[in-house]
Amino acid sequence: MQNGLDVSDDGYEEDDEEEDEEADDGLSLRRFTSATAQPPRMIEDEDSDGEDENENEPVSPPPLPTDMELQTITEGPESEDLAGLYQHVKGCPCSAEHQNAPGITRAWELPQKPGYEGKRLAVVEVAA
Repeated sequence: MQNGLDVSDDGYEEDDEEEDEEADDGLSLRRFTSATAQPPRMIEDEDSDGEDENENEPVSPPPLPTDMELQTITEGPESEDLAGLYQHVKGCPCSAEHQNAPGITRAWELPQKPGYEGKRLAVVEVAA
């Protein structure tokens, strides 16, 4: 009897102490730095073959039209919707650069070149 408790001599108490010592050998609590304090980890794209995905995309911007093409374009009909879009962006208060852009009097849409579908380009006449 120890400290008023009846402890049988079956060896369980010694086994517990041995387990505690073994647990101390390999396991410990460690503090890691926060993931937000580290640079972001780059996750590799599963679909990537190691090739650059932008190889098939055209170089931006597309080649400028020749002087002959510009003359033909400016003799054609004007694009009022592009002129309106330009004025709308020019009046946008989100950036002082937009408001400092020159005013335009007319705009003509350039024909889309192969590989640049969906991108609208225009020639504008800047107000004097």
